[in-house]
Amino acid sequence: MINWKEIAEYVEPDWAQDGTALPPSLFWRTKKGAVLGYLRDDELFDWKWVYVCDGNKVTHFSDVTGPVSNVVDLNAFRAGQGQAAEPEA
Repeated sequence: MINWKEIAEYVEPDWAQDGTALPPSLFWRTKKGAVLGYLRDDELFDWKWVYVCDGNKVTHFSDVTGPVSNVVDLNAFRAGQGQAAEPEA
């Protein structure tokens, strides 16, 4: 599921300090749909830093995170569950 936030909540990174190695965000444009990219100086660029449109056409954004592992160590999980489930004396 994508959790969209109003574009007014977007805080542009300090590009001079952070550089361009930051992960792209997902931006929503009402008439054109979603674009994975960057908003810099009120202009929207795609993930390759190719100009897309003026930033005022963007209404929402969503941060993008990489995949996470859903592998669970069963022994550690069961040990944690057993401690929480012990009845009080």
